[in-house]
Amino acid sequence: FFSSFQTLLDSVLATTTATDSSTSSTSIASMLKLEKPILEMAKAYGWSLLAMAPEPRDVEAIAKEGGGLQSIDSISRALYVPDTAGFIETTRDPTFRLFSERSLMKDFVPNSNSNTNPDGTPTAEAAAATSAQAAAFFAQKILIHETAASSLARFATQRPDSLVLALASFSDVRYFGGIA
Repeated sequence: FFSSFQTLLDSVLATTTATDSSTSSTSIASMLKLEKPILEMAKAYGWSLLAMAPEPRDVEAIAKEGGGLQSIDSISRALYVPDTAGFIETTRDPTFRLFSERSLMKDFVPNSNSNTNPDGTPTAEAAAATSAQAAAFFAQKILIHETAASSLARFATQRPDSLVLALASFSDVRYFGGIA
């Protein structure tokens, strides 16, 4: 769920029936079609739901040329990445590079570019475009991972006696950390 949905999720889960509130599980589910079973199960079992994803506009902004964390407003940036200096330092760690190369970038697929030299190698322009696409993909994925990790850490700090079950795509947790 996107971070901005947290208040809405809390409201939906706080109602005793789907019609107790103008914000019912049915109305939110119509916005979040795939998440309806999760909402219904959480409500039935009294579970909390934690919104762990950055807003789509911020994921797009961070990937634009000249983007980066500074392209996100300061309030959202603090929510997503509470320790910016530590986050940047982590990305320079050799183990992070290993994670990046062997797992994170494994899912990167450049947009097809037919600009090739006569020998079949990409032109300088095509190589630069692929490099820019890879940098954008990298920036987006690490923002998504860091936002989820920060959300989980904040929840664990506020409720240390709780158990947490995180639902995430396999590509986000499969190797050497990911969201963890």
